[in-house]
Amino acid sequence: MAAQVGAKRPVATITSFFKVATKEELEEQRKRDAVRSAERFAQAAAKREELERRRLAAKRPVGRPKKAKPEHLFVPQRTEEAPRANVPGVEGDATPEAAGGNGGGDGTQPPPAKKVRGFYTNWFVPDLWAPIAAAVKKHPRSLYDALNALQHIRVPGRSGSVYDKLTLGSMKTWFERDPVTNQFSLRERYAEAVRCSNAQKAARLAKEMEKPGGIFKGHPEVFRKLLAILTGMRDAGQPVDSSIIQSVIRGTIEALAPELLQRRLKGGQLFEVSRSFSRKFANRWLGWTWRRATTAASKLPDDWEQQGDDMAFRIAAICYKDNIPPELVVNSDQTGVHLRPSSDLTYEQKNVKEVKILGKEDKRQITCVVSSSAGGEVLPLQCVFEGKTSAVEPQGVEATIAKAKGFDLTHSANHWSNQETSMWFVERVLVPWHAKKCAELGRNALVQKMIWLVDCWKVHKSAEFLGNMAERFPLVKVLFVPANCTGKLQPADVVLQRPFKHRFRQQFNSWQAAEVAAQIEGGMGEIHDLAFQSRALSECLNRGLLAREQLEVDLGAGPEGDAEIIEQHEGAATMLQVMAECLEERDELEDMVLGEWQADWDEELDADAFELE
Repeated sequence: MAAQVGAKRPVATITSFFKVATKEELEEQRKRDAVRSAERFAQAAAKREELERRRLAAKRPVGRPKKAKPEHLFVPQRTEEAPRANVPGVEGDATPEAAGGNGGGDGTQPPPAKKVRGFYTNWFVPDLWAPIAAAVKKHPRSLYDALNALQHIRVPGRSGSVYDKLTLGSMKTWFERDPVTNQFSLRERYAEAVRCSNAQKAARLAKEMEKPGGIFKGHPEVFRKLLAILTGMRDAGQPVDSSIIQSVIRGTIEALAPELLQRRLKGGQLFEVSRSFSRKFANRWLGWTWRRATTAASKLPDDWEQQGDDMAFRIAAICYKDNIPPELVVNSDQTGVHLRPSSDLTYEQKNVKEVKILGKEDKRQITCVVSSSAGGEVLPLQCVFEGKTSAVEPQGVEATIAKAKGFDLTHSANHWSNQETSMWFVERVLVPWHAKKCAELGRNALVQKMIWLVDCWKVHKSAEFLGNMAERFPLVKVLFVPANCTGKLQPADVVLQRPFKHRFRQQFNSWQAAEVAAQIEGGMGEIHDLAFQSRALSECLNRGLLAREQLEVDLGAGPEGDAEIIEQHEGAATMLQVMAECLEERDELEDMVLGEWQADWDEELDADAFELE
């Protein structure tokens, strides 16, 4: 505008945006940066040293003061050139010079270097000791497993574990092994120290609860009311999380002492009932921690290892009494198999608001009864399909092949196993297996007994089922895996079902890939629907055949087998291995049986009276 009216004023003009530095200027800049970096490092080091000095100065000494050590005394050494003095008939004396002069000029040796001791950790404080005691209780037979579990405990915001400095030697000092139960327990002197520490903490906590401090200082009635409300909610079984605790605390304060919400903290900000404050309140004053709800079926007994030993030795005792080979010790379990593997998750474009999945509600399943023997062999499957008539069972070539290999193809109204299908399994799978193995081993199938190990399902435990088994199949002894221990003690759960389902999924992927290739070769431009229709039950059965055959190969594959399957077996103390070890120790067991327990075992192991509690 100034140019339009003709005004003549100097105008600022930008002639360049950047300036190219010379080599001298760059070198000077590098020197200044190096000096600044050195100063920053020196300041940081000085700050760390000051903090460490303050920490050591404020550290309270632990234990009683050490006694002053006497000055080091020189002990002369014996040499051929300088015999010991004061020995009759021997000349000379053992002076430092004669002995070789190991010390200084005054005949003394320098004192040994003082051993530097690291920081001391008192593991017996309640916050640190409680997880240690819980870990040893969970792993009573192996302190190494207990230490490994402790060192996997992670605290948010901290790298590593609190127990990284705990050693196996310290734990062996605290715990001793009971020669009878073969389990570790705390030594009495350390147990007394733990009891004293817990009593001191309880007394301190009770004293603080009488006169609470912090935000509740001067308002004990609000504090007690909060404890009563929250404790009552949990006693009634109501779920309590940090948001509920937060609302209870805020509501109680607003009703009884609203002035607390106007109180300012040390930093000057107003007090606020945050979720962090709620969690700390519950943890400190109520001793609560975040837990998952449990059911009756999910509680693993504390003595499950002892129950597993009892089960294995009872099996070994029966095998000895009735001369049962490992091939006739069979474990069976039911597992559900989806006809089409499905999930609530799928791959989709990022930032898409709506994700659709076809066949999400497709829950069609069959029930497969998987079985294995202590000899390491897999029995034929029983497949239970859903339907009221045999028309739902697969037909055609695959069904013929399956039945020829010993498969039992049956059905029920809801595809679940029941008493009827269980009896069919014994008749169509277990009894033929018994006859086959007796022929291979040269045993008389009319008198040779076998063991069938099953879980504590209500059908297996029913009097009707056990009565039918005793009447129709007297040679089959039914034993039970201890209740709620199948995840630890049942071979089918520990080593069999996972690789079986893995192979089944692999066979499904192969079938689906073949379907894609067939549709492309058939001239279909686009492929949208690969849903597994009911007409493909024959392919499902074929996959089951291949999965079982491949599983037999995997179980005996050795180092060259599928790495994912072999990983399930290496280093795992499965019940198959326990049974095999017990059966291999028949000589030792024979000495025990022929000893003082002969009369008791002959009476307890009678076929009609024996039942695993």
